[in-house]
Amino acid sequence: MRFAEAAARIDRASSFAELADGRALAEAYRKWAKLVHPDAVGAAESATATRAFAKLSRLYAARGFASGDIADLSVTAEGLLKVPRSPADNDLMENEAAALERLWDRGDPKFRPYAPRLVRSYVHESADRKRRRVNVIEKLDGFVPLSRLRKPLDWRDAAWMWRRLLVGLGWAHRAGVVHGAVLEEHVLIHPAAHGVALVDWCYSGRKVTRSCGRAAMRTRKRSCI
Repeated sequence: MRFAEAAARIDRASSFAELADGRALAEAYRKWAKLVHPDAVGAAESATATRAFAKLSRLYAARGFASGDIADLSVTAEGLLKVPRSPADNDLMENEAAALERLWDRGDPKFRPYAPRLVRSYVHESADRKRRRVNVIEKLDGFVPLSRLRKPLDWRDAAWMWRRLLVGLGWAHRAGVVHGAVLEEHVLIHPAAHGVALVDWCYSGRKVTRSCGRAAMRTRKRSCI
């Protein structure tokens, strides 16, 4: 990509996610910064580069970004974009996509609010030939992680959260999916609507049966999905 095209894309962008192109966010920023840095262009393009670099910096600073244990997350118009920092974790992203598809296709539809919908999943190849599995997941508005709620919880709140969490897990198990990492940060709570949703299905696996065997659950990649 040439300087003029890069500057034009930055000028049109309303969020940094529009510039990420499936890359890890820090990697994407380095790519764009290299293209439009004022020190990398001639005098005739200096003013344009200065404007483009300043806007790039603003978009990156306000990127609506979070970092999970294996992936960077950012909000886009399409949904929540999850990009693994290392291609070695592509198998975990594939696990998540397979689990959410299975829940949507085989689970009882009335329980779908207990997990986000997979919008799409695709492979992105960066300029240095690194291939990453990217998941775009429905953004759940109004939800906050259980880990962020003030403790101790009122026993009445704890009761409805626990009941709904068990309902969500039961729905997943009936669809043949085990979440694999039911931690506070993976349990989302909607305080006003008394909603509960399970996120981060990267460590999920198929519900263990005798035919599946225990050995599969000991492997890092849940190949039974």
